[in-house]
Amino acid sequence: MANRKQDKRRRKLRVHGPSADAVGAPPTGRKEPRQAAAPARGQRSRRVPAIPSLRRSARKGGFMAIFMVGIVVVTTRGHGTASMIIALLETVPLVVLFVFFDLWMARKVYKRVTGQEAPR
Repeated sequence: MANRKQDKRRRKLRVHGPSADAVGAPPTGRKEPRQAAAPARGQRSRRVPAIPSLRRSARKGGFMAIFMVGIVVVTTRGHGTASMIIALLETVPLVVLFVFFDLWMARKVYKRVTGQEAPR
């Protein structure tokens, strides 16, 4: 069912006919497709990520190891040397896994952004 605005437009067209000063084709009720937007003036281009390296991943793993040892030592107060040994035994495998996971993710991101394999 047509609303008031549509009824008014139809009555006007019946009485007056299509407008003589209209430019272009008569309206079809559909919007014209948008043209591709030009990039904004202040918009930055996507930067190329750093090449994944074992040294960088190991450094990140080292920071995580320090954090993990601190958490374990603080949460197991009163056990002295035993808590440090437990913290190191828990941390070493997790750091190794972290390094491999970080390298894997860095290579995936590099490939997605640049479209080519990361150099080894």
